[in-house]
Amino acid sequence: MRRFLKRLILLLCFACNTGSQIRSFILSSNQAVQIGRYPYYFRLISEDEIKKRGITRLIKGGEKHRFLLQHELETKLGISLPQPIKYSYTGYDSINQRIIIRYYASNPQSRIIAGWQAQLVYQLPSLVLEKIYISEVPLE
Repeated sequence: MRRFLKRLILLLCFACNTGSQIRSFILSSNQAVQIGRYPYYFRLISEDEIKKRGITRLIKGGEKHRFLLQHELETKLGISLPQPIKYSYTGYDSINQRIIIRYYASNPQSRIIAGWQAQLVYQLPSLVLEKIYISEVPLE
């Protein structure tokens, strides 16, 4: 029954015309969600900088379509998330001119895995979604 409900929710969401970059990226046949982490250094940015750069709408878009990110995590990593993913932070890679928005779901019962993350990488200055990385987050 749970699997049926997830598929029904995905079907309803795909039928909605929201223009979301996340939805378009995941449904595109030539775009692949990659398993791993964003490989370059970035620094966290403040709420003021997020507002100044116009990134708030991207964060809200990720929260609106987090079920798609959750579905990617569950299917690609073969897991069942015990908690929904939530916005975690926004980072800025000044060398490669990228914005990284992280969504995270914690794993409250594990001694090995702290949780799972989805990192959305946007190009600057256009703020176009370039890549999505998903991975487990080990306890540190």
